[in-house]
Amino acid sequence: MKPFVFLVIFAFLFCTNQALSQSKDSIKYFNQTSVGFYIGIGKYTTFPNGGDLTQKNDEFFYCFSTTNGIQIRNHQLGIGVGIDKWRGTLLFPVFLNYKLNFSRKFLSPYGLLHIGYSMGQINTLQYYDNKKGSFLLQGGLGLQIKLTNKISITTDLTYKLQSMSSSYKRIINPHEPSPEIKYNIYYNFIGISVGVKF
Repeated sequence: MKPFVFLVIFAFLFCTNQALSQSKDSIKYFNQTSVGFYIGIGKYTTFPNGGDLTQKNDEFFYCFSTTNGIQIRNHQLGIGVGIDKWRGTLLFPVFLNYKLNFSRKFLSPYGLLHIGYSMGQINTLQYYDNKKGSFLLQGGLGLQIKLTNKISITTDLTYKLQSMSSSYKRIINPHEPSPEIKYNIYYNFIGISVGVKF
């Protein structure tokens, strides 16, 4: 986890340094706060005791996030934190946010990309050991509606990949140590969110 977090922080600081080399008049600071709902799509595979088990992804979650950063013309870069409420657990994502507005008009379509890491754990599992939050990747398209020069409403449709790390111990001989074997579970989601940008 630590190397990935350092990489995200380094990328943000590098981009911020490049941004600050621009004219100060073109730099704006922003906060965007959003709520959303996501449903699972496709299937995921786990490996209980070494055997593979593929199941339909019937997970869903509600989310809340807030992002702070800088905007330079049509480009937006920030760091966000959030809460994802899954069934039976909470995940706490931290992510690097990039958004590109395709215009500066009253209605502005945009593309977005989040890359980050979710912290948290799922304990109540039927077939395998505890799952812990891991890498996340999110991308999609949205629409920004300008209310005033400083306040906008946003809505977007996005795909999200959430990786969860898990492990198992395959016991062959109960009198010998059983090594822990780690693996990742990949959940796919699609969802919608609405937010306010200041």
